Amino acid sequence: MKKLVVLTLLLAAAQFGYSQGTVNFFTAQSAGSKITENSASVSSTANPNARAALYGGPAGSLEAQLVLITPIAPFQSGTLAGYISDGSRTVPGVPQGGTAVLQIRAWDGPAVYSSYENAVLSGLTSAYIGKSKLYTVSGLGGPGDPANGVPPATAPNIPGQVGFAIVPVPEPGTIALGFLGLGAMFMLRRKK
Repeated sequence: MKKLVVLTLLLAAAQFGYSQGTVNFFTAQSAGSKITENSASVSSTANPNARAALYGGPAGSLEAQLVLITPIAPFQSGTLAGYISDGSRTVPGVPQGGTAVLQIRAWDGPAVYSSYENAVLSGLTSAYIGKSKLYTVSGLGGPGDPANGVPPATAPNIPGQVGFAIVPVPEPGTIALGFLGLGAMFMLRRKK
């Protein structure tokens, strides 16, 4: 019985000691933070397959080290087209009050892709992808630890978020044709 009580207390302490920080997945902060496709704002009505996701990691993480933070979000419609407003996200590996590196990645296509990476791998010229710059966010929110005097903290927004465009993924055949054309131009130039 004593072992069970001790184990329960240790698990509870670990839960509070390793509580993860949270950030708001909210981009509607300024007119310049819209995400566009073909110069038009992405809308869940006009682009029903368009999605966006937040990727994150601890301070100092490089882009390749960021991990997908679920759930994936749809875009807003109407006057909020091109914006994402999908609640808070827990950033793995970053405690409440800590600093995280975040990036927004968005995609659209003829089908609903489960992730940005799947849209990239689709190889279809009709798939659109794009990503924001890396953002450093300090003072992540969280539930707090009242037993140890740590109050709950509100999740911050991503500061200075700017818009970006999602553009077509070039088909591998298109890339090969481009290289063939460049090679032909090089060969013709050498003959003259």
